[in-house]
Amino acid sequence: MKALRIAPLFLGLLLAACGDDSSTPPSPPPAPRISVDALPAGSYTVAIGDTDALEVGQYYTGSDGSRLLIVNDADETARTVYRQSAGGVWSAVPAPKADTTIQLQTYETRSSPLVDPAQLAGDYAVALTGGDTATFTLSATGEISPRGNGCRIAGTTGAGKLPGVLSVALTATNCAGLPASASGALFADPDYAPARLRLVMDDGTKVVDLWAYPD
Repeated sequence: MKALRIAPLFLGLLLAACGDDSSTPPSPPPAPRISVDALPAGSYTVAIGDTDALEVGQYYTGSDGSRLLIVNDADETARTVYRQSAGGVWSAVPAPKADTTIQLQTYETRSSPLVDPAQLAGDYAVALTGGDTATFTLSATGEISPRGNGCRIAGTTGAGKLPGVLSVALTATNCAGLPASASGALFADPDYAPARLRLVMDDGTKVVDLWAYPD
């Protein structure tokens, strides 16, 4: 009889424990930390990585302390974009899966001409994934409007905080390889000739690098 009296008591305690949902769920793991060597205000061509396998990129620092690092692949297409807001922490697209430290092996200053939409206004064409082409018009006020059929790119540009850079935000419809919307930076660097514009953007997960040629 003693064993029979203990069993219901044990069962009651077990049910009470199972029904207790007051425990706090585990916290998600912290986001990987990103560290990038800091450069003073200006524009730079940089090399990172191992000395026997250097990767080349562009680095921009604004007078407010904001920074942008574009790391390119072998054909000079942006592969990873690192950003730091003024006084903030670095972020990256695509996001790293582990803590990341970027050390600059070499760097040299580069010209950063002012970007004026009025001087860049005109019709442009960009190559897309699969060999398709998209065309758009950049107005003197910085608006981007689609031209033709197929892929349609539209958006706006605005003053940027980085030297020689405009901010840009685009939407894309029926465009192979492009996200529906993306934002980033527009460059008009003579070093990119014969391309007149370079637009490096992302949607938070994917980097898009568009080289625009006069059309």
